[in-house]
Amino acid sequence: MILRNTVDLCTDPGPRLDTARIRWIVLHRISLARETVANPHPVGDLDLDGPALAGRFRNTGLGTGGRCPYHFLVRRGGDIDQMLSLSQRGAHDKNYNGRSVAIACAGDMREDALTGLQHAALVELLTRLVTGLGGPAIVGHTALPGASADPGKVCPGKRLAVLSLAAVVTKALPDDWRTNEDAKIDALDGFVL
Repeated sequence: MILRNTVDLCTDPGPRLDTARIRWIVLHRISLARETVANPHPVGDLDLDGPALAGRFRNTGLGTGGRCPYHFLVRRGGDIDQMLSLSQRGAHDKNYNGRSVAIACAGDMREDALTGLQHAALVELLTRLVTGLGGPAIVGHTALPGASADPGKVCPGKRLAVLSLAAVVTKALPDDWRTNEDAKIDALDGFVL
C-alpha cells in the first residue's frame, strides 16, 4: 500500500472531528467515469486520484459545502490518497459526519468488484484505522439510517461486501490491539492527524 498525502488539496476542510468520538468507518463507492450534468468532465476509474477527486468537490452546489467528503480514496491500483486529516470532519454521511471516518473506493461497486490490489490496500487501511482509533465499526454508507438524502441509494454497492470485508479485517487485527497503546500509535503512523 502506498499512502499519498493529498490533504492540502482540500482547501476548505470544514469543522473539526474529535477522534475519540469516532464510532464508524464508513465505506463509499465513487465513480466519475460517466458524463452527467453534475460531472461534465469524466475521469476513468483507473485514473481517479486525490487531485481529480478534490477538484470535483470544490463545487459548493454538490451538497458537501465545497469540501471533500472523504478522508481516504482507495484507488483501483491499490494506492491510497488521504484526502482529509483524521481531525477534520468530512461531509459524507448526513447525521454521522461528526462520529465517522469516510473511505471511498474508486469504481462503481454496483457493477465492478474491488481489484485485488484495491482489496488488499483497503484491508490494510481498515486494520490500521480500527487498531489506531480503538475499534470503530466498519459499515456501508447506506447501512446507517438516514445517512443518505436519497432513500433508494445503495452505497457502496452489492459488489463490495462490507460484512465479509469486516470479517477479514477482524482476523487481521493483532491479538492485543485493544490494550496495546504502542500498537495504536504505530497503526496511525503515516496518517495526517
